[in-house]
Amino acid sequence: MLQYLISINEAAGGPPNPQVHQAAQIIAWHCCLRSTFKPRQVGDKHLVQKALRDANLNEDLLDHLRERLKIIRTVPREERFLQILLDPLAEYLAALHVRTHCAGDDSRWQEFLSEADSKPDAPAAIRGFMTALRVCCVAHGSSVPS
Repeated sequence: MLQYLISINEAAGGPPNPQVHQAAQIIAWHCCLRSTFKPRQVGDKHLVQKALRDANLNEDLLDHLRERLKIIRTVPREERFLQILLDPLAEYLAALHVRTHCAGDDSRWQEFLSEADSKPDAPAAIRGFMTALRVCCVAHGSSVPS
């Protein structure tokens, strides 16, 4: 997934990949998966911009991801809302965000896992996201406490 993002960012002559990756992860989490842990949700553009500012990232990265890389779209007739177009990409990027946020902190992992258990129809309804999280942890050498 990250190689896909690297490829399209380099083809578009975009900003450095680490900035694009971090912004995409924040957007995927805050825009698509934070409330339900399921992709295809929409996020408030203003909340996403605030999350980028809080991470000391330029808000122009949102425009780059939407206008140049075309992995995010503005919801038709609802300019305030954003959506990541590819569900697997949204899940993987959001999973990377969670892994980074929880890495090395068992209490954060426990809090996250408790929240995951509380989602309606969990675990079946959030299987794709939880699988993406597992793949991210294995690929990046993190472990999720049991």
